Amino acid sequence: MASPGWLIGFDTQEVSQGVNVSEEIRRIRTERRMSQKQLASRIGLNRLQVSRWERGVTYPTLPHLVSLAEALGVSTSTLLDSSLRYWSED
Repeated sequence: MASPGWLIGFDTQEVSQGVNVSEEIRRIRTERRMSQKQLASRIGLNRLQVSRWERGVTYPTLPHLVSLAEALGVSTSTLLDSSLRYWSED
């Protein structure tokens, strides 16, 4: 699994266990009753990229994270909240 660009330098295994950005993107998108295609269209990408993020195959870059937050109507910290909690527990 590729390491998130905004977490360069962290161990990939730790990242895959602790970072729930993928889950947050999917959760918020479905709460908004938005399809992957609709979300992708709002941020100028294709549905496959959103699918990859939600499955944890790849992670959004910081600029894409900002675009995602805007498209979903949340703050970037909302998308990263579960990740931030993980890192602060150490």
